[in-house]
Amino acid sequence: PDGKAAFAAWRRKSYGLVITDCHMPVMDGYQFTQALRTEGGNAGASVPIIAVTANAMHGEAQRCLNAGMSDYLAKPVERRALAAILQKWMAAQRDDDAANAGSVSNVPTQDRAPPSPDDTDIFDPSVLQDVVGEDPEAIRSYLDRVVNATAQAIEDIDHLMKESDFKGMVAAAHKAKSAARSVGAVRLAIMLQALEESAKEEAESHLKPAIEAVAGARTELKSIAAAMPS
Repeated sequence: PDGKAAFAAWRRKSYGLVITDCHMPVMDGYQFTQALRTEGGNAGASVPIIAVTANAMHGEAQRCLNAGMSDYLAKPVERRALAAILQKWMAAQRDDDAANAGSVSNVPTQDRAPPSPDDTDIFDPSVLQDVVGEDPEAIRSYLDRVVNATAQAIEDIDHLMKESDFKGMVAAAHKAKSAARSVGAVRLAIMLQALEESAKEEAESHLKPAIEAVAGARTELKSIAAAMPS
C-alpha cells in the first residue's frame, strides 16, 4: 500500500530485486529507496530498485537515479519492457555487477516524453493487448474498471475542490491518470494530467473546465467499452 509497508517487509526478508511506484502515500518511492539504501543493510545498499511512474517525462529518469534507484519503467508497463529489465538486473545480480546500479551513466530502459495534448486518440488497444492479449472480454473488463474508478475520482475531486484540498486533488487525479495510462486510455490520461497540473498550481478557475474535460473523456471511453463483448 505504501513505501513504509514495503520497508517493513524488507526488514522481515530481503529480496533479489525491488520494483516500486514513485508516488505513494505515507512514504513515496523516492523516500523508500533512500531508506532502503541507507537503513536496509548491505543487501539494501546493492539490490536493484526499479522505479515505475506515470510521470513519463524527460528528467524523471534522472530524478529516479538521483534518489538511488537503478532503472526506470514508465506506465503503462509493457510485458516486453518488464521482461527486459528483469533479465538485465537479475543478470547483473548474478554477475555481481549491481554495484553500478545507481550510476548516472546507466541509461534507463525508458524515458518517454509525455503525450501531446493534441493527441486525439481515445483508446490505444495495443497497450492492453500487450498485457492481456487480444481477448475482448478481458480488455473490456479492464476498461470498465478504469471507467468506474474515474467516476469515483471525479466525485472525490468535486468534494475536495469544495474543501480547497488541492493536495488531495493532485493525489486523486494522479492515481486516476496512472490507471488510464495503464489501459491505453490516451485522451482520458491527458485530461487527467491537465487536471492534476491545475490542482498543483491551485488554479481554481481552471479546475471546473478540467473536471468537465475528464468527464467527457470518461464518457467516450465508456462508449468504447460498452461496444465490446461482455
